[in-house]
Amino acid sequence: SINNGEDEVTSCDCRWGGGEEDAEGVSNSEGARLAYLITVHNKQSIDNAAYLFQSIRHPSTIILLHIDTKVSKDTYLSSALREEVERCSCGASVHVDSVHNCH
Repeated sequence: SINNGEDEVTSCDCRWGGGEEDAEGVSNSEGARLAYLITVHNKQSIDNAAYLFQSIRHPSTIILLHIDTKVSKDTYLSSALREEVERCSCGASVHVDSVHNCH
């Protein structure tokens, strides 16, 4: 879900078999940790971001999603991107942020 400036983390363990974390919340998966920033600003960019999200998620990644104020709360809540974020179970750290309060 989107929050109002507070980091929300959703962890998952999809096709990668799950990423285990140590006491500090750092993934124990092999390899380097990569961070991605995805910014969406309209319906088309949300749809494209859903495909991008599917291709970059991995237990060792950190994915930051910024939902621009140009996107209505309802547009994000009914989007494929939100569904992917909610269903993702690969162990990636996913942070979603917006000025909208979608709780």
